[in-house]
Amino acid sequence: RDSRRLGYRILPDLDEKIIDEIITFVNERIKAGIKDLVLLGMGGQSMGNIALQEMLVSTLWNYFPQLRKGYPRIHIFDNAETRDLATHLYKKGLRSDTTDVYISSKSGDTVETLTNAYFFLNWLEADLGEKEAIKHIVVTTNDGGKGLLYGFAQGKGIKMWFIPTYKDEDAPGRYSVLSVSGLVSAAYAGIDIRRLLAGAKAIQPILMSDNWEQNEAFYSAILAYLAYLKGRNIFILSSFSEKMRSYVDWLRQLFVESLAKDGKGIFAGVATGIDSIEAVLTSPDDKVFFVFNYAPESVTL
Repeated sequence: RDSRRLGYRILPDLDEKIIDEIITFVNERIKAGIKDLVLLGMGGQSMGNIALQEMLVSTLWNYFPQLRKGYPRIHIFDNAETRDLATHLYKKGLRSDTTDVYISSKSGDTVETLTNAYFFLNWLEADLGEKEAIKHIVVTTNDGGKGLLYGFAQGKGIKMWFIPTYKDEDAPGRYSVLSVSGLVSAAYAGIDIRRLLAGAKAIQPILMSDNWEQNEAFYSAILAYLAYLKGRNIFILSSFSEKMRSYVDWLRQLFVESLAKDGKGIFAGVATGIDSIEAVLTSPDDKVFFVFNYAPESVTL
């Protein structure tokens, strides 16, 4: 716990008051008639939230109202392409009066996120007017008062939660899915965020143990490092489960952002489905494989 890069390990210790506030806020928005949530973010704010939704709820969430049980559809955007946004609005039939826009950026200056936010803010204001549009916007950003997003939300009186930096223990944005960044959208998706954090907290002592035989993350890191020393610096993350595909995509981002810097380190790739996995298996023998499976009977939150 001496490194700022490992601040994500204490995210499960989130203040109960904040958890209550998020749950109450989301329930009030649903009672107000919200049918869709647009989430704007990058990396952990987008990929991490997709993984949570698809693993813990359903990959078909947006298609079947009986699955949602009154909760809104979730639409996640990270690529800044105006034509894609406009097409999605039209095809999915989003209405400004029943849509909330959730903007998440830890730095508050992420260009793609702010570009997409500008598009949706204009869309809301054109239909609802500025005063009413503000009620449909939610923001999470850093707790240091930095960045354009913080200044914008503060100035407009927009509902805002803070992704904590813990001063001496920072949690990089890509790891922030168990902070308010991920919990807000998880609550909109009907996920019991209390149980989610309780599950993370239950495994916390194991993952913070110095005993490599008990700490599975520590043990895996040792094996990965030994493989790296032998020239195996390509990690292939794979799964045959549809519910795990978004997870391995997110995990790849965590790998390359954290373990590949300045032309050194580990490259991570994704292989899902029998065709892509078979293609990788017949390639040069210079890789380490991680295979992930989804077994709901063994999953406890």
